[in-house]
Amino acid sequence: MKIVRLNQGNRRELINVIQQYTQLLPFFDTNSQARQSFVAGLSEETYCHVGFEKAGRLLGVVRYLQGEHQLEVNCLLLKQASGSDQLAKGVGFWLAQVEKIGKLARAKNLSLRFVATNIALEEQLKGANYLLGEQPHWWQKSLRYKTGLVLAGGGARGAYQIGAWRALQELGIEFELIAGTSVGALNGGLILQGELEAAEVMWSQIDTGKILTFPGMNVAKQFSVNAVLREMQQFALSAVMTQGVSTKPLRQLIQQLLDEDKMAQQNQDLFICTTQLPQMKEVVVSFKETPSGEFHQWLLASSSFFPAMEAAKIAGNYYVDGGYRNNIPVDVVLQQGATEVIVIDVKGPGLTKPVHLPESLPIVTIVSPWNLGTVLLFDGARSQWNIQLGYLETLKAFGRYIGHWYTFAHQFDDASLKTWQRRFSRGVLGKLIQGEKKLLQNPQLIAELQKKMRPMYPDRIAVSMMPLYVLEMTGKVLGISPIECYTIEEMLGLIKEKISGNWLTDKPEEGMLLSLQEWLRLYADELPLPTEKQQVIFFYRQLLTSPDQLVLSAAGIAPTMYLIAKLLIWLEKEKE
Repeated sequence: MKIVRLNQGNRRELINVIQQYTQLLPFFDTNSQARQSFVAGLSEETYCHVGFEKAGRLLGVVRYLQGEHQLEVNCLLLKQASGSDQLAKGVGFWLAQVEKIGKLARAKNLSLRFVATNIALEEQLKGANYLLGEQPHWWQKSLRYKTGLVLAGGGARGAYQIGAWRALQELGIEFELIAGTSVGALNGGLILQGELEAAEVMWSQIDTGKILTFPGMNVAKQFSVNAVLREMQQFALSAVMTQGVSTKPLRQLIQQLLDEDKMAQQNQDLFICTTQLPQMKEVVVSFKETPSGEFHQWLLASSSFFPAMEAAKIAGNYYVDGGYRNNIPVDVVLQQGATEVIVIDVKGPGLTKPVHLPESLPIVTIVSPWNLGTVLLFDGARSQWNIQLGYLETLKAFGRYIGHWYTFAHQFDDASLKTWQRRFSRGVLGKLIQGEKKLLQNPQLIAELQKKMRPMYPDRIAVSMMPLYVLEMTGKVLGISPIECYTIEEMLGLIKEKISGNWLTDKPEEGMLLSLQEWLRLYADELPLPTEKQQVIFFYRQLLTSPDQLVLSAAGIAPTMYLIAKLLIWLEKEKE
């Protein structure tokens, strides 16, 4: 069950279904009062609204007030319909879900303001560690945190985690446990040591030679696809000839950067995952339980991506990358008593271990929709890009900004976004010809588009948010950088700049190391294949003449790309 934010865009949906919802806890005298108050509150900026969503369906809704440290819940409604009676789960289950909301908001105190209570409810509240406040029927509890930070493996993509760490510091979010695999283990050591600036400098100046050594390395920092392929070929050849390339530079870097004495001064513990050969057995190592001077060896072992890299030998046994058994060690922090989890996933290769997560567990997973580059080849410019991306996307994950592909300095209910919705409706949707209207306003197509949009945002996105989605997709197609925080107007300005130039044929500059997947996407734009950009170009060129039935039929297959082409044409005319 997923917790999603609600906003004014959900008002119509809620009005249609609110009669199916009822109170489990007595926040109002009657269900009717609770329903009316909840819907009316959607237009009030003082309230926050969230929903419990499963398989696309809203199972319940909650309204609360949030202060600096206090979160006060004043409405909870649950769906009570055939096959979906959420009340049957009981008071204890829903009190745990309310606490989950409080912890995801990082509140220190949680309060429930009822109109009345009975003995049975009071006993359950006391069992959940609530205390009766100074006012009648006002129950409060202090929220206690034991947050686990989980850092996934992913090689050169790990710089993203350093940006996420910077954002967590800025947000004031602390964690008591750290678990990491491979590069996540190395970053975990840097985080435990507490030297953010040193970590950022290290990643910004990194190159493959500081991690590995093999003949034919790209010391000239050439970023063309041919240079990348040559270096990967040399890497693979060296790995085969030597049973894994030498990790001596990585060993030296670990010894240079990580000071076990400084790490030991911290209250947190760091747990790292490695894999023992030949049994392929997962081994979890605790920093605090490791004899002094030995932890560097385990960090090297956790990061040794065998057979590409040589195995690490410790006390007569061989160990390799922990990603072979547990690339995202959520289970490790849960076993150590974590009550909340933050995961920084850099989409590295490896096994994601199946873990049963309690439904009441507050978990935030930060993972980029963008490609973060290669795993085994390192580049300082790419690392700087990933650091900034990790920083912005972590701030988005905790609600400071909005967006999926891009970061916008807005909230879903603010005036700038509403202005953009109106402009898009007038300039693009309002100028659809009859055939376009019939096609693009088809309820089935709209439902499919909404279904595609919703997993991209933490809010329960309504179709009214389509202008934001189309704007983001336009930026992506045009190659606008995602490592800046934009306003809507700034993004529109950049789009206008792009279409003022030769956007139909322009190519990105080789300013940093790209992965082969990224190069293939760029080359695909040169081939007669329907990439996103080619679809937009096709619609754009056809719409400049006149859309025929064939074009409209194609628009039904790719409605977003069609709307992007319409948007670009409208912006060009507006610019004139």
